[in-house]
Amino acid sequence: MNSKPAFIDLFCGCGGFTLGMERAGFRCVAALDFNAPAVDTLRRNLSHIKYILERDITQFRPDELAGLIGVDTVDVIVGGPPFCLVPTRCVGMQFRRAAPSIQESRPAIMLMTGLVKGIASKTEVKSEGK
Repeated sequence: MNSKPAFIDLFCGCGGFTLGMERAGFRCVAALDFNAPAVDTLRRNLSHIKYILERDITQFRPDELAGLIGVDTVDVIVGGPPFCLVPTRCVGMQFRRAAPSIQESRPAIMLMTGLVKGIASKTEVKSEGK
């Protein structure tokens, strides 16, 4: 049994957040992104992570992720949703569409970068998963 707290990195890109979390003492159980070159970079640099997935988190059900990686709860979910010129549309849409996966994993902590004030509240995240 591993005593390090487990995390999933949604929107992982090439793994900067993943590496930082590992250096802080956390264990990555899965990292996901839909950007193929970024995922290839992550696979080359952090090949010890068992589940590095080139997948769009918004395109599959939360229970699919849990079944695929064999973990249904994690301590932390981190991520950096994609940025665009209209961040309240792009980032907010990606975050809201990923909310069911976040809720399904029941993390004690969720840490996202690039979120714009007003994108999500505790109520919105809860209601998105139902």
